[in-house]
Amino acid sequence: QCIEKCYNGPALHLTRETLMSAHVFGLGVDCTPPIATTEHHVLFIPSCGITSLNQLTPGDTLYRCVQGLNLWRSGRYDRILLAGGVFLPSSVQTTPASTLMMEWFVEQGVSRHVILCETRSVDTFENIRYGVALLQREGLWPCRITVATQWQHAIRILITFWRLFDIWISPKFLHQPTSWRTWFMEWAFILYHLYDRQGTKSPAAKRRAALRQQAV
Repeated sequence: QCIEKCYNGPALHLTRETLMSAHVFGLGVDCTPPIATTEHHVLFIPSCGITSLNQLTPGDTLYRCVQGLNLWRSGRYDRILLAGGVFLPSSVQTTPASTLMMEWFVEQGVSRHVILCETRSVDTFENIRYGVALLQREGLWPCRITVATQWQHAIRILITFWRLFDIWISPKFLHQPTSWRTWFMEWAFILYHLYDRQGTKSPAAKRRAALRQQAV
């Protein structure tokens, strides 16, 4: 038996097998469908770089916030979901990235009450899983999601939402300048997200452990 998911596009179905996979992962994501669907439209903005001390890097995180603010002012969204925890040494970062992003949005006049902060994640897999868990706790899941991020990163997020939750989200591809190294690394990450659907295999797990260790 399938349930219909609400998203920005034609109706898709979420199978029992996929529902169970999120429980197996064990990160608190309850994929049991609610009795009724909602029409909430969430603008999802994941973090990237933070510079010393607790400053949003202009070339990526701040750029995403600026573009996200323009999208928010279009009036098409009723919530903003910001994702990112502490993933850098204490000499650089002591506050979750999403909290720093929220403070920036509030300074631009956005009400704190419409912003959700996911503060535990250290990579894209966790951005998504912990973000969905937060939406569930707030009674906003299932919902329509638009992600605003660098275009290759957006592809990774599209892949992970599709492979983990069987839904398509709407991308807002951002084209900020990146180095050749970052450009090639993002393609490698895209291939990895196709390989590791849940982000539980050894390379992703080791990378998360290293990020958390350096943030101690």
